[in-house]
Amino acid sequence: MATYTVQQVAEAGTLGTYTAVSATDTFTPLNDLPHILHVKNAGGSSDTVTVDDPNAVTPIAATAFNPDQTGAVANATERFFRIDPRRCRTPGTGVITVTHSFTTTVTAAVFVG
Repeated sequence: MATYTVQQVAEAGTLGTYTAVSATDTFTPLNDLPHILHVKNAGGSSDTVTVDDPNAVTPIAATAFNPDQTGAVANATERFFRIDPRRCRTPGTGVITVTHSFTTTVTAAVFVG
């Protein structure tokens, strides 16, 4: 498990520090503002990234309801995910959980402005 350090973006610019991803990673948001997860996939397979939404309530009579944020990062590409901490923060711990389906040569960083 990797833990991402949230990086504050300065007006003069910020050099991002990226971390090798694991199957399950976490980070603690700095505040309630939207955070940006930047995933870089230099590997040979697509990485399905899922941001857990532990606070969602399944509607009555729903059979296939998945409130998690999900997106694929194709091989040799990058993708940005906008994360709302109010939606995705785990009650009790305050962390946000991110999972990856592919981890070889995949790195990520979290930013907040």
